[in-house]
Amino acid sequence: LEASMASERAAAKQRELEEFFALADANGDGVVTLEELRAALEKTLVEDAATPRAATRAKEMLENEARVQAILDELDANADGVLQRDEFVSAASFRDRLEASFREAKSAELGLKRSARASSSLEATATERVEIFEAVRNSTNLTARLGAAFAYALPFLDAVPVDALVNTLPPSPVSAFLLGAVGAYRVVPASGLLVFLVLSAVAANAGAPRLPRFAARHAIILDIIAAFVLPLAYRFLPAPYDLATAIVFECAVVACVAAALVLGRDADFVPGTGQLTKKFTDDYEDNVRALIRSLTAAELGTFVADIDAAANETSLADGKNNNNNNDDATS
Repeated sequence: LEASMASERAAAKQRELEEFFALADANGDGVVTLEELRAALEKTLVEDAATPRAATRAKEMLENEARVQAILDELDANADGVLQRDEFVSAASFRDRLEASFREAKSAELGLKRSARASSSLEATATERVEIFEAVRNSTNLTARLGAAFAYALPFLDAVPVDALVNTLPPSPVSAFLLGAVGAYRVVPASGLLVFLVLSAVAANAGAPRLPRFAARHAIILDIIAAFVLPLAYRFLPAPYDLATAIVFECAVVACVAAALVLGRDADFVPGTGQLTKKFTDDYEDNVRALIRSLTAAELGTFVADIDAAANETSLADGKNNNNNNDDATS
């Protein structure tokens, strides 16, 4: 009984295949061309569809001629561009192949759309983060100014000519203050190295405002001069030229402090070192902007965490300064 039922099913499928091939082979030449195949599929899957919804979907699948061509090429075993009788399959098989090709194309289309949306979202996020970076960068609140001013303490203290102060100048409050400051600074083991490391960290911190970053980098350059160039001048220049050289250098450092603390601007006006520091700082900021725009979403979120924190601190500091200014105005 089971064998008989299976035989009947096979015979029914064979009849359906023969009928569909006869329908497709419109001119009766024994082969089915692309145009004939499309016409047969439209008749079977669209015009004779069981439901309007099935007809609409089949019509949408058949609108792409390349999809039908791809199925024909897949079945065309001898690659003659048409389907022979032994290469032909049932209408149901054609429908399944069309469905699979249609779903694959839709999936690829959705993937492209998702990728485009993700790229657009990432670009918008990167733009937002660059704006946050710029807001932090341009901050010149009191905290940024004090940080920039304190950065110049390193080259200032390293450049103080202790021997010249002791041997050349008479005792005075100024010389006593300078000698006391240098003594307190140098009594701490490796104090210069520690301050140097702190300044290096500040100079490389994208979450810090530009003002203290510039000052930290500039102070390092000035300290190199104070540590290696000025000692040679003190050694070979006769007094009082060694003291005069030190005074000129210290006045330049004080001018940097005044620019940061009073004016809230970079000391890029200092000949040589100021312009060099400006170039280093500008290049660093350009690299930060490029890095933000090149990061993936996960990397971007990690990278800008400290920038967000700095932005919040900047906003709080600016708010406190504004409140203080309002209180002063009210008074």
